[in-house]
Amino acid sequence: MKPIILGALALLAAAGAAEAQQRGPGLDANGDGKITLQEFQASRGDRMFKRMDVDSDGKLSKAELQMMLDRAPQGADAAFAALDADKDGFVIRAEADAAAAAMFGRADTDDDGALSRDEIESVRMGMRGPGGPR
Repeated sequence: MKPIILGALALLAAAGAAEAQQRGPGLDANGDGKITLQEFQASRGDRMFKRMDVDSDGKLSKAELQMMLDRAPQGADAAFAALDADKDGFVIRAEADAAAAAMFGRADTDDDGALSRDEIESVRMGMRGPGGPR
């Protein structure tokens, strides 16, 4: 998976998780102070995918992904190639979920199936480090 995709997904996940922990229930559906992948995808995944899927066809085109990555246009080709697992020219929700799950797994350093505040902060700090998103 290319670093730019991981950075984009990490930003979305970390922002959503941090927001949920500050505002209370939302992402953290069971109120345990941690965000599971299932909680994240149920609360934010649908909304984010629908927002990026401008033509509402249930899949992301390269142009739709480019709009999300407008700050790093040179990385759009690599980002799209990394997300488009079946290489059909589109990213469907299952492919986006698989990429998010992979990023989530790397961020879940204690392998408990959830992101704690410390793990979320580590993702956020890693994105601010030298060289930008990771």
